[in-house]
Parts: sequence; C-alpha cells; structure tokens
Amino acid sequence: MVAPATLPLMPVPGCCRRPGHWNIGDSALCPFCNLICTAVIARKPDRIAEQIGKAGENEAGDEGKIVGIEEPNVMALDGVRALVFDVFGTVVDWRSGVAREAEPFLKRHGAGSAIPTAFADAWRRRYSPAMVEVRSGRRPFTRLDVLHRENLEAILPELGIDPASVPASELDELNLAWHRLEPWPDVVAGLARLKARYIIAPLSNGNIVLMLNMAKRSRIPWDAILGAEVVQAYKPAPEAYLRTADVLSMKPDEICLVAAHNGDLAAARACGLRTAFVPRPTEHGVAQTTDLHPDQAWDLVASDFIDLAERLQL
Repeated sequence: MVAPATLPLMPVPGCCRRPGHWNIGDSALCPFCNLICTAVIARKPDRIAEQIGKAGENEAGDEGKIVGIEEPNVMALDGVRALVFDVFGTVVDWRSGVAREAEPFLKRHGAGSAIPTAFADAWRRRYSPAMVEVRSGRRPFTRLDVLHRENLEAILPELGIDPASVPASELDELNLAWHRLEPWPDVVAGLARLKARYIIAPLSNGNIVLMLNMAKRSRIPWDAILGAEVVQAYKPAPEAYLRTADVLSMKPDEICLVAAHNGDLAAARACGLRTAFVPRPTEHGVAQTTDLHPDQAWDLVASDFIDLAERLQL
C-alpha cells in the first residue's frame, strides 16, 4: 500500500466532485459517484486495503471504479427524513392500466379497431399541456381528475366517438381508470421496507382522492398523501417541491424525490431536494427511448424499489 503522505488530495477522473464526496466517514466508496478517490485513500488507507482484499484484489477500471465491490449507499441520503415519490410511471403502470379499461369502452362505441395502448398514449399526451394552463396562471388550480375528464372528451372525436353520445356516467367511470392503476411488482414490498426508516408519501400531480383510491386498492403503504392538490401547484413548478417541504416542516435537503423521470428529478434538485432515479424502461411500452438511464449524477440510482431499499440497508 502506498504511504498516505505520498498521495495527492485529488479526485480521480470521473469523480462527481460533490462536497459530500469528502465527508463520507469510513466508507471507501463515494456514495454519489461510486469512485474511490485518492483523497479518500489518503484518509482511510487501512479501510481501503481491507475492502479491496475482501473483493479479491480487483483492479480499478479506467475511470477509477473498483470492480466487484458492492457498497451500501446509505450515506448518499445522509440527513434525509422523508422519501417522496412520483407516481404515474414510477409507482404505477399507467399505460397498461388505462389501456385495459379502455378496450371494452372502445368496442362498445364502435372503435374496436383502435389500439388500446395508443388510446392511453393519446390521453396521456394531453396531460402536460392541460397543466401548463394552470402553472401559467391562465387558469386557477384545477384538480387532475377534472383535467383528465376534459382530456378524455377531447380525444374521443379522434376515434370517431362523439362524447355527447356517451352517457356522462360512462365517461366518469372510464375517467376513474386512473384511480385503479396497478403498481409495478416491486413497489409494495419495496415501500414497506423503506417505510421502516423514512416518512414515505406521493409527490404526484394526481389529486388526493385519486392517490387514496389507488393506495387502498393496491395496499400502497403511504404515511401521508401529498402532492399537487395539497400544495396547489403542479410539478415541475418550484412551488410543488418547496411547499411540500414546508408541509412536512423540513428543509428541502431532508427530502428525497424518487422518480423514473430525469426532468422531475432535475426540477427537484434545483429546489434543494435530494434525488433517486429508478428507471421504468417499459412505462411507454417496449419501444421506449426516454428515461432509460440517469441523465445526471443523482444521489442514488437503483433498479427498482427493492434494490433502493437494499442500497439503503433496509
């Protein structure tokens, strides 16, 4: 082992260079970029040697990554008290759920040749534009159930269905498909483990009763229901994140957003929240091309909620 005094206090190539990299206690690996820096080696030579020995004397890769060392990432969320979750796409599979309920509706109304998943995609495409009207101030805050219902009526003519010919009760029932979405297979078990240490809650654009119905149906174990209707602001407006911190009486960096969308995480990070990326590579179907990989060095990256719990030693 090289004497610590001879090692420069410099990060290796590829280091995230975050301030937290230099305050990682006894951990050999940076919790942010998973690299062993020479500055850390200088501080903890015995600990590093012990871990490298246990890993079978693996050599560092070109970017300083140590092959074969699997370190817990609990330090990455040091000081975090609450995990808040994006829901549509991250917690639940909205596309399959909406398509499943839309299929019999489309057949009943003469649009049986329409592809149910394409119908779900068309409905979802109007999601963000509808919220822009609210975020811009051109429209008062309006809960998502109302926006979904308006968007449903707007897309039906594209399929040759006159919304005026469909009983309002039937449209209302189809609109509730968003309340009955199924969670991804890892979600309930993963959240139960995460709940042991953290306050867990949705930070969704979905309204309160939508989140409640979804949770009751699938036994999603939230500690609270938070999100757009609570704070009267839609993501990614800064108010959606900052008012959530205020509701929890926490500083923004005491909260971590868990999401499958890089854009959501970027907006949360800009407000001071911590971030965890969990990809959902089939959210938009098997041909999905977006959000397959982290775009930034988020505080944590996990393959699913169970993996996230394991990385946090839960």
